Amino acid sequence: MNFNSIYLILLLIPFVCFSQKWYNYKHNEVVSLQAKYTEKTIIIDGVLSEWDHTEEIALKNILFKNKQNIHKVLALWDKQKLYIAFRIYDDYLYEIPNPDNNNLWNDDGVELYICTKPENAPLNYLSENEFQFSTNINKNISTIRGKPLSEEDSLVIGENRNFKWKGDFQVGITYDGTINDNTDKDCMYIVELTVGWSSVSYIPKIGSRLLADLCVNDRDDRTSFKYWDWANLSIFAQPQKCNKIILTDQNGYITSEKTEYFIYFTLVLFILDLLSFFRLKKQSLLRQIVLRKQEISIPEKKKVAPSDSYTKEIVLQAIRIIEEKFEQNIGIKQLSESLHKSPRQLQRLLKKETGNTFTEIITKRRMEKSKDLLLGSNLSISQIAFNVGIQDASHFNRVFKKHFGATPSEIRSSNV
Repeated sequence: MNFNSIYLILLLIPFVCFSQKWYNYKHNEVVSLQAKYTEKTIIIDGVLSEWDHTEEIALKNILFKNKQNIHKVLALWDKQKLYIAFRIYDDYLYEIPNPDNNNLWNDDGVELYICTKPENAPLNYLSENEFQFSTNINKNISTIRGKPLSEEDSLVIGENRNFKWKGDFQVGITYDGTINDNTDKDCMYIVELTVGWSSVSYIPKIGSRLLADLCVNDRDDRTSFKYWDWANLSIFAQPQKCNKIILTDQNGYITSEKTEYFIYFTLVLFILDLLSFFRLKKQSLLRQIVLRKQEISIPEKKKVAPSDSYTKEIVLQAIRIIEEKFEQNIGIKQLSESLHKSPRQLQRLLKKETGNTFTEIITKRRMEKSKDLLLGSNLSISQIAFNVGIQDASHFNRVFKKHFGATPSEIRSSNV
C-alpha cells in the first residue's frame, strides 16, 4: 500500500464520521413526526398561538380516496409533557348523543397511540409500555394502557387493554361551525392535547424515538364514518407497523450540543484534510513536471556516465583493432560495431583519451607503415598504398605529402 492510498484512507475517516453524525444530526425519516423541544408555556386551549414556526405533516385519507380532506399534525415537547396539535378540516361536525368514552372513535375526534419502548413492542397487541389517548369533538376523553398478557388471555384485540387506567391527558378544542347541525356547512376544528411523561413512565431526551400512530375520525351521521390513520392501519393496535415521533432540539436536530461541536470540528478537519490533499497533489504534479523537464534536457547517455577504467579499456581495444586491421579497408562504422558502440560514441571516447579522431589515428598508422615500405622494399607506390588500406594512389600521395611534407617519390629518392 503506497502513501497515497494511506492518505486517502485517513482522509475518508473524518468524512465517514461526519456522514454518520450528519445522518443522526438531521435524521428525517419518511414516516416520522419531529417534535421540537420548546421552552414556551403551552396553554391547552385549542388555540395554536404558541406553535409558530412548528413544522407540520399532513394526514391523507388512504382508505377512502374519494374524501378530499387533508388534516395537519404538529408536535412539541418539554421535560414534563408531549404536545400534539391537530388542524382538522371538516364540513360537518358530529357527535353521537351520549357518547361511550370507550368508543369515542365513533365521533368526530382524534386518537393518539404511543409506545415508550419500541424494542419491546409486540406484533398485534398492546403491552404495558403502550398507551392510547382519545378525545371527541366535545372533549370527552379516554385513556387506555396495555397490560401484560396472561396465559389464559387470547390475542383478541381489546382483551389485554386496561380501560380503567387514568393517564395525565389534557385536551383543548376550538371549532369553526356547529356540532350536529346539518343546516349549515362547518369549516374545521383544532385539537390541542398533552400527555405527561411521568404518567407513561418515560424520561425524554433529544433523539428519543417513540413508536406512534395518529388517527382522525370523521363521523358525518350515524351511518357514515371515515378515518385518517397516519400509519394506514385498519386496527389501532399493531405496534410494529406504526410510525415514529422523534424528539429534537429547538432547531429540529437530534443532537446534543457536544455532538454539534464535534460535527463542526469534523467538518473543519475534513475541509483541512481536503485542502492538504490537493496541496500535496499539486506538489507531486509540479515535481513530476520538473523531473520530466530534466529528463528531456539531459541526453540519456549522460545519465549513466561510464567510468574512466571502462573508457580506457574501450579505447585500448579500438587501437588494438586498428593496429591489426589498418591495412584493410576498415572504417569507423565497422570498428564501432565490433565494440558495440555507436560511431558517435566511439569517436568521442577516442578523442577524449588520445586527443585524435579515428581518421587521424588510422591515417598516422598507415603513413608510418607506408614509409617503412618505401624505404625497405622495392614495391611500387601503388602497391604500397594498397598494402596500407588505401585503394587510390593519388589520394595516397596527397595524404602522404600532407603527413610528411614530401611525396612518396621524394622520400624514396632522398634515401637512395
